[in-house]
Amino acid sequence: MESTEPSNDKTATQNTSDESDAEKAESNPLSPVAPFSPKSQPPKTHYDVTCRPEKDWWEKRKPLVEIIGVILLGVYTIYTAYMYYANRDAANAAESAANTASINLAQSQATFKNEQRPYLIADGIPAFVEPLAPEKPINVNVSYKNIGKIPAIKVIANFRLVKFYPGGKGAAGRSKFVRFIDAAFASLNKEDAEGREERREYASAEQDMAPNQPFWGTTQDKVTLTGDEIKESLSTGAVSLYCVGLITYTDSALGTYRTQACYFFFGSDPRVWHMCDVYNIIK
Repeated sequence: MESTEPSNDKTATQNTSDESDAEKAESNPLSPVAPFSPKSQPPKTHYDVTCRPEKDWWEKRKPLVEIIGVILLGVYTIYTAYMYYANRDAANAAESAANTASINLAQSQATFKNEQRPYLIADGIPAFVEPLAPEKPINVNVSYKNIGKIPAIKVIANFRLVKFYPGGKGAAGRSKFVRFIDAAFASLNKEDAEGREERREYASAEQDMAPNQPFWGTTQDKVTLTGDEIKESLSTGAVSLYCVGLITYTDSALGTYRTQACYFFFGSDPRVWHMCDVYNIIK
């Protein structure tokens, strides 16, 4: 019984102290209250224990992963650009090769066509049908020949003999000659168009020429010269005779071709003719 008395005294003393503290607090409400400080921290939760290390691992390696991603993106971009330019160059090369092949094919076809076509040309110089005589109609014969490899079809040949009085040297004389020669071939073109129209009306009225076949035509213009012109003017070149010709034709491939010929004569030797520097064309 005696051993319990001290404990009761301590309890009474503590209660008295607590009551005095409470009374002090009530008597002084503005006095600060000491902060509560737990003696020990609560234990970590399961989330903090298991997830925090994984988060720390990712944060440490995230910059490295991002760098690797940027590097891969750069490599992919460079590869894509390389493939683009490689494909572009390949496409350009293919297009260039196709264009070259097309040009070569066109050239080959043109070469073949030029080689495998009829060619009608004037064969030699014109020849007077009769010796020149005052006031007597003058006509000349003109020979022409197919030197091509295939027949010439629907041949129309027109020749004319015209008299020309040169207008002297210089620009005035040249202009006069140009007007003269243009008018002569304009007349031939008109005759050729009329001949083509007649051939369309009469299909049987056609003329073909085999390779190496010669032919000839005669002018029908009834050109005349006076005695003085024959003796003097022809010799000095004060008057000259022009023989002009136009031959048109086609072939089995329906190509259209034309040959123009131009010769002129002056002097005293009827065997000597000169070739014009214009309108000698094979098309």
